[in-house]
Amino acid sequence: VWATYATIAGRVSTWSRLLYLFALTGSIVAAYVTTFRYSYLANANTRYYGWPVPTVIFQRDGPNEPWLDYVGPTVILAYPMNLVLFAFIPATVVLVSFFFHKRSQMQSRNATPASSDGVKPTEQVASDSGNPYQTFLNK
Repeated sequence: VWATYATIAGRVSTWSRLLYLFALTGSIVAAYVTTFRYSYLANANTRYYGWPVPTVIFQRDGPNEPWLDYVGPTVILAYPMNLVLFAFIPATVVLVSFFFHKRSQMQSRNATPASSDGVKPTEQVASDSGNPYQTFLNK
């Protein structure tokens, strides 16, 4: 959620934003394909539909036995769970990028430039403070 907010609000660079939106779109498609279109045999008697969170599991006792199905609560929750799993990596990359971007901004703000007029950068002349009452308070 925070990575999506940071991306949409423009708090990350443009290339990071485009990369995240591309990866998020890819994770939506990948979650759909692996949830509803992918099946595999765990062994000769167990068949899963959906990966990594399956929607339906079929099992049989032997090669000539009928397939018995197990339909659990993952039929409804498999797609959202797979989407969260697939979107986790792109979101983590955007949040790390956002963290380092903010960190570099804070370091550049805290850096004090060398003064050429002999006045320490931390000293402030009353007329330079931007406070109109500063001269009144100093009298």
